[in-house]
Amino acid sequence: MPGLVWPSKQMLGLRSSFGDENPTANSKVSFEIVKASLDGVKHGVKNLDIKLIREDRRYFWVYSDYQGWHYEWNDNEFVELTASLDIEKGKTGDVEFPVAWGNYRIEVRDPVNNLLTSTQFYVGWNWYEDWQNSQSGSGAARPDKITMALDKAAYDTGEIIKVNIIPPQAGEALVMVEGKHPLWLKRLHIPAEGATVEIPVSADWQQHNIWHQSNRVTVHICVLSCLS
Repeated sequence: MPGLVWPSKQMLGLRSSFGDENPTANSKVSFEIVKASLDGVKHGVKNLDIKLIREDRRYFWVYSDYQGWHYEWNDNEFVELTASLDIEKGKTGDVEFPVAWGNYRIEVRDPVNNLLTSTQFYVGWNWYEDWQNSQSGSGAARPDKITMALDKAAYDTGEIIKVNIIPPQAGEALVMVEGKHPLWLKRLHIPAEGATVEIPVSADWQQHNIWHQSNRVTVHICVLSCLS
């Protein structure tokens, strides 16, 4: 039978003042800290080592013969602020830090057993998180969400790409094949039940910003709009 395993008889716990929300940019964040045992008893501790760490991820573009153009990243960390905290027996402690925006992590180390507890959080508006949430569940974007499927994974020059497009409603669509610039573009009406669009593969598409192996091409197709 599975059970709860603690690495130590007494552990540190962290609770933020902002819950599951992102704190406002250029504001202050606070955390409640407790040292407790499995039976719920709160213990005292002195000289907790607390660090506010800025997590900085920088993206950059890389080209290779196998993957074509793709992005990679470097991760860097910077300790922005430090603090020391004493907590009395039966109580919790609080710490507050000013923050700007972006990814942060707070770490609290117990000098008695050297165990570390931490939590990550994002400050300010996170557009990527909002975009992810809009792609599924009740927050899914409507009527912009369009289902699209290709008949094959890759194509030879001269072949016909067949794209099956199913919109949330009938409307006008702008279908585009893109590389460094638009390679093929067509505006057409898509009925509510969907339609198959045929796109001829041109020899001009053999370029470094479209992934290809020998004469086979993997293309990027987007439907820019489907409005009634």
